[in-house]
Amino acid sequence: MRKKVRGVKQQQEQQQQQQQQQQQQQLRSSCAMQRLHKNRFQVKRGELLLLLLLLLLLLLSPFVLLLHPYVASYHLLQQEQQQQQQQQKQQQQQQQQQQQQQQQGFLRAVVQMQA
Repeated sequence: MRKKVRGVKQQQEQQQQQQQQQQQQQLRSSCAMQRLHKNRFQVKRGELLLLLLLLLLLLLSPFVLLLHPYVASYHLLQQEQQQQQQQQKQQQQQQQQQQQQQQQGFLRAVVQMQA
């Protein structure tokens, strides 16, 4: 009798262990599947973002091409303005130098007259 009871207990324990092992294995596999699906979703989301960026670039490219002449002419206009400003500065410097030379000449003449 006791042997039968022990045998039944051992069988029950073995079955419980097997069930626990199966549950753990199922849990591991379900976690792995969840991770896999999550990674797939993240990859798909990244791909979608890239596709949206490319589409946006394609949609904006004609406008960029249309704006190009205006941008180029604006750039040329800025260059011309800078050149004009530099020329004006040079002219002002030359005028100041001439005025200084004239003043120095006048002062020399005054000093010579006094001497």
